[in-house]
Amino acid sequence: MTKFPSLKQLHYLVTLYETRHFGEAAKQCFVSQSTLSSGIQNLEELIGSQLIERDNKTLVFPR
Repeated sequence: MTKFPSLKQLHYLVTLYETRHFGEAAKQCFVSQSTLSSGIQNLEELIGSQLIERDNKTLVFPR
């Protein structure tokens, strides 16, 4: 059975892309920062690819 991303996971990803900030994205999605981060991580595991490059201060969405 093929698994597909949930709408919630996709919403987290789009909001994170728009805000470029985990805290702000979590606030706009009405979830904790750890919930948003886990949702993104689960999405990356589901599709087998890293969607966001993270370091201490910045987020980069690879092209």
